[in-house]
Amino acid sequence: MVDKQTVLQEYEEMLMGNRKTFGNVFPKEPLERKKAIAFIWRYAIEDIIGWSLQDAAKYMTYDIAVHLRLNYTLKHFDFKPETKRNKDFEYVLSILFPKEVRYDASKKILDEYFRVAKLGPYKDSTEKHILRKNFFNGEDGAYVAATCLLATVTLFKNECTIPELYDFFADSVAATKFLKKVKLDKIIKEMYETPLEYFHYSLSQSEQDDFLFNYYQYMDIYKNITITDDEYSEDTQSNPIEIIQS
Repeated sequence: MVDKQTVLQEYEEMLMGNRKTFGNVFPKEPLERKKAIAFIWRYAIEDIIGWSLQDAAKYMTYDIAVHLRLNYTLKHFDFKPETKRNKDFEYVLSILFPKEVRYDASKKILDEYFRVAKLGPYKDSTEKHILRKNFFNGEDGAYVAATCLLATVTLFKNECTIPELYDFFADSVAATKFLKKVKLDKIIKEMYETPLEYFHYSLSQSEQDDFLFNYYQYMDIYKNITITDDEYSEDTQSNPIEIIQS
């Protein structure tokens, strides 16, 4: 069990320069380790600099964290793709104090995506940005991709009904052109086979229409089969002997 007094005593030794790193105050058990780190962060924020946890979520910077020696705890956090190590302290605080600090993952995702795609509040921006490596990868990759797609649908096709959107994304040529415009075309190359799949699996389960999804998939397969048959028939009619010999 973590002893708060022992943890804070070692932290104060760090602040006074009597220690270079933390000793064994961080247990191997994840929940106990989180509790020890929370003791340190709350003490630093509320007792040393006099902020609330909500203030810290807004105004904490890496320089302040270094000054308070909080940077030595960051290695114990598993930063998600939409978060930025050494910058996203709202995420850190939401992990330590989930009841007091709420983290809006979709807001973080869209802020970075919109900057790169020059959409929403950044549509007139002239600054160049690129997505961080692995932005769409990891265990939350599908969620990140879905969040971005649904945001663009809201921006450009807000008046469309769900059936109309299924019809639009079933047209691979038009849908791919749209995805390229909003810089999401790489998703269908890496995560989904078609724009229709990307759209369908981006919807919540309550919004997904399996009938329309299966219908348009079938129609696409049927269309390809029909085209192949027509080409075969035309070739056979024009030169049947050549077809037989080949």
